[in-house]
Amino acid sequence: MIWLVGARGMLGSDIRAELLHRGLEHRATDMDVDITDPGAVRGFVKGLGKLDWVVNAAAYTNVDLAEKERNKAFAINADGVRNLAEVVSGMGAKIIHFSTDYVFDGRADRPYKEGDPTNPLGVYGQSKATGEEKLVQATDRYFIFRISWLYGPNGKNFVNTMLRLFKERDRVDVINDQVGAPTYTGILASNVVDLIQADSRQFGLYHYQDRAGDGITWFTFARGIRDLALEAGLIAKKVALRPITSDQYPFVAARPMHTVMDTTRVREMLGFRIKDWNEALKQYI
Repeated sequence: MIWLVGARGMLGSDIRAELLHRGLEHRATDMDVDITDPGAVRGFVKGLGKLDWVVNAAAYTNVDLAEKERNKAFAINADGVRNLAEVVSGMGAKIIHFSTDYVFDGRADRPYKEGDPTNPLGVYGQSKATGEEKLVQATDRYFIFRISWLYGPNGKNFVNTMLRLFKERDRVDVINDQVGAPTYTGILASNVVDLIQADSRQFGLYHYQDRAGDGITWFTFARGIRDLALEAGLIAKKVALRPITSDQYPFVAARPMHTVMDTTRVREMLGFRIKDWNEALKQYI
C-alpha cells in the first residue's frame, strides 16, 4: 500500500495521476489527515493494513508569509515530516520526501552537491532543513529529493503566473539576478512512481531539477515561457520583458541568489530521466 500525503497540491496531484494511470494501490490524503498531529497520523495508518510507501508531497511553501507564520511552517515542514517518518520506521515502510534548494544560502559559485553544508536564509528554508534532519533521525529508509522552481498544472507557480500576465500586460518586469533551474511536476512524478515500482533500496538524499547547465535566471525562464506560449497560440502578442534586480522587487524574505544543483547522483544511482528545462517546459505548454 502507498500512502500519498498532500495529494491535492501541485506535485501531489501529478503523483496521484501517475499512480492512477499505472493502477497502483494507494490512499491519497490532503488536509483531511493532519500530519502535524501524531495521533491523527497513527490513527490513519492503522486502517491501511500493510504500508509499503509513504510519499510526502505536503508542505508549507509560502516563502514570504513563513516569516510571520514561523510556527505553522515548522509544524508542517518539520514536525509533520517527523510524524510520518516515525510511522514509517515503526512499520518497516519507506518514505519519499521533497525538500528545497532554499536550504542553501545561494553563495556557491558551482552547482550544489548533496553533501554541501546547508545555511538557509529564511524561515521557509530553515523549516525544510529541520524537516530533513528530523526525517533522517527517525528512519534510514528514506529518499529526500531537493527540488527547485516547481511548476505544474495544479497550483500557483511562476509559469502559470507568467501566462496570465502575458494576457493582461504589454510589459512584464522579471528578476534577472537569481540563478537556478526549474522543475516540472509531470516528469518528476513519473520518475518517483518508477522508483516505487522498482522497489528501490538506494536510500538517501538527492538533488533533482530540470537540466539548465550553469543555471538560468527567472528572466530567461520567462522569455522561454513567452516564446513557447506564442508558438502554441496560448497568447496573442509578444509581450515585452524588462530585466530587473532582486532589490527592485519587494520580497519579505531573502532569496538565495544561486541554487543550481548537481543532479549526477539522482541520474546515476536512481536512473532518473532529466530533460533540458526548455524541453520540459515545451512538454508542459
